Amino acid sequence: MILFDGVLFTGDASPFVLGRLSHSTIGKVDILKVPHHGSKNGLTKKFLDLADPSTAVISVGKNNSYGHPSKEVLDMLKAKNIKIRRTDEEGDIVFKLKD
Repeated sequence: MILFDGVLFTGDASPFVLGRLSHSTIGKVDILKVPHHGSKNGLTKKFLDLADPSTAVISVGKNNSYGHPSKEVLDMLKAKNIKIRRTDEEGDIVFKLKD
């Protein structure tokens, strides 16, 4: 997991690892790279409340056989009015960070 300038890259951190983080460890982030391609076992509401991102990026292949991202994760993000960006719909996603 990497936190850089308001962007949290979770990689394949497990829900156990995410659950051990505290607000003082990560605080609010601007952009969250959703763990495990948006699988239903990769993201918890508790962690999402903690990170409180304005944008979530889901790196996922188009028409993948796993059904990622899961409806549960998408619903969780939508319920918090988090902007969802998906590589299966947009291709490469690029953000410019301000100095």
